[in-house]
Amino acid sequence: MDTKSGGLTMENVAQLENGPHLKRQRNSITTRTSMSTDPNVVASIRRMSRIEMPAVSGGRRLSTFSRASISLRQGSLRTDNYQQYSAQLKKQNTYKLRPEADETFNSSQIKKIMEGVLENYLQAETYDATMCSHLCQSLSDIIKTRVKDLNLPRYKIVCLVTIGQNNQQGLKISSRCLWDTETDNYACATYTNPSLFAVATVYGTYFE
Repeated sequence: MDTKSGGLTMENVAQLENGPHLKRQRNSITTRTSMSTDPNVVASIRRMSRIEMPAVSGGRRLSTFSRASISLRQGSLRTDNYQQYSAQLKKQNTYKLRPEADETFNSSQIKKIMEGVLENYLQAETYDATMCSHLCQSLSDIIKTRVKDLNLPRYKIVCLVTIGQNNQQGLKISSRCLWDTETDNYACATYTNPSLFAVATVYGTYFE
């Protein structure tokens, strides 16, 4: 075999294979290969590419974090809109004009409730103008709560309590209402002790 054919000898081939420019290329190739196969380096490069990618307008893709933040804000807006919409919903009218037979305003039952409340809260009290003005409001709230516990559907409850000094005087309390006599009604109860008297009245009107 002629080692000098074409002007290329075996020594020249060996020099070309071991030349400095080929060594630099091999080193760069091995460096890039080792970096790409290291899982820690790959994970860090991926995180850097996600974090450092700027959100540029003009058709370019937004970063992962920008898209996540936008989707969260849109979700919160959808939730708020749903809550506002659900708060505006109303129940349909039942067109019910009369209560059931067991759901009417029972005057005798409510009168017993009022008599029990007045006796429990006033039997040990003496008349005082300032104290009784606050006591009237408290007793009316208590009686109204007790009556509402009866669960009378679609009834509006109004309670009035009057307390005065007992000087053996005569007293008449009257009221006038415009209502439906078939569904609406009232109940009245009184209580007296040596120092004061009390009159409680509860009105029940059926709301169509």
